[in-house]
Amino acid sequence: MSIAKVATAEPAANTTTSGSTKFTPLALLTLGLLTLGLPLATDLYLPTFPAMMTDLSTSASAVQLSLSAFLVGAAVGQLVFGPLSDRVGRRGPLLIGLTLYVVFGVAATFATSATMLIVLRVLQGLSGAAASVLSRTIVTDRLSGLAATRTLNVLMAMAGIAPAIAPVLGGLLAPSIGWRGLLAVVAGIGLVTLILTVVTLPESLPAEARGRSAASADSGWKALANRGFLTHTVIHAVSFGSLLAYIAASPFIYQTLIGLSEIAYALTFGLNALGMLGCTLLASRLAGSVGPAKLMRVGIGIHVLAAIAFTVIAFSGLPPVALVIPLFIGISALGLVLGNSTALAMASVTSGSGLASAVLGTVQFTVGGLTSALVGLGGEGSAWPLGIIMTACGAIAVAMALLAQHNRKKQA
Repeated sequence: MSIAKVATAEPAANTTTSGSTKFTPLALLTLGLLTLGLPLATDLYLPTFPAMMTDLSTSASAVQLSLSAFLVGAAVGQLVFGPLSDRVGRRGPLLIGLTLYVVFGVAATFATSATMLIVLRVLQGLSGAAASVLSRTIVTDRLSGLAATRTLNVLMAMAGIAPAIAPVLGGLLAPSIGWRGLLAVVAGIGLVTLILTVVTLPESLPAEARGRSAASADSGWKALANRGFLTHTVIHAVSFGSLLAYIAASPFIYQTLIGLSEIAYALTFGLNALGMLGCTLLASRLAGSVGPAKLMRVGIGIHVLAAIAFTVIAFSGLPPVALVIPLFIGISALGLVLGNSTALAMASVTSGSGLASAVLGTVQFTVGGLTSALVGLGGEGSAWPLGIIMTACGAIAVAMALLAQHNRKKQA
């Protein structure tokens, strides 16, 4: 399917083992939980880092490494499970990945040293990548056009909201269950997701399609070398990078600079998350009448303008509370970008959708890890690093969106 047709095409009547291209409400819930797995496992235990240092008799950097190790595992795992699923089908790799994710998650709750925790977390990230990469692939196996765009928008809403909500939820639960309890919650959610996957998600890739993928092992990589996939993958990655940079910097901006209490910070954080969720649901609703490409461009434009305003305020000497409004607008606007950029990237690939989803996820996690690390360079008393990173990410997204629009006009 060409990118130009993604906004108007009807859902394709793809042949699946289920005999249907639609998802039941329970199946959609399962896909949502698959999408939530990595963000929850990444961010839920962040508020307990100080306690982990004490319990494991280790340093702050070692505890932080448990998070970095998980992200590395998740990035590598995308490239393992995506291509594998193109060869053998989606269901087998997904069930294996989820099972290992739960096993390593439970084992992590019994870690007796930082080294043990780091090893288990990298293994959990590696296996958990199956849920992230295959949730997108299953959708594009069974849906296309407007139906796929709307479904992916909902999934990206959940993926985008999870990193914003998870630290707040973790902070509320930590006093009563501690970091081991939070890791157990992550494993428990994984177990529920595994059970629901067995019940609600049959194989979505027909045997004849798997045979074609295996017979042309390198054709999938060639299929990705088109401008439609590359431009929208970059847009998705830098937009996600802006989001993770914001999440990493938000405690210092809201609490250290602006002086909000922990409760006020949680409420403000939640308000931004609701703004992003609202824009994502709006994007899903307007995808048919406006089109995902136009909605994405509007979101990118709003985001980069808000980022510039944020940066100007950060350097101007104005009261830090003035940062709140452009930050809310900029983060909310990402709701118009993340789901639509995913749908446009996946729609531009005609074969090897598992590989395409894997590359998309790997680039996303790599850029997100980089921006979340860079945002701390200015220290906890500075807002300008976040402004510069968001502006740079927005500028790259603008350039890629213009290039994608130019390519669509040439193909029309």
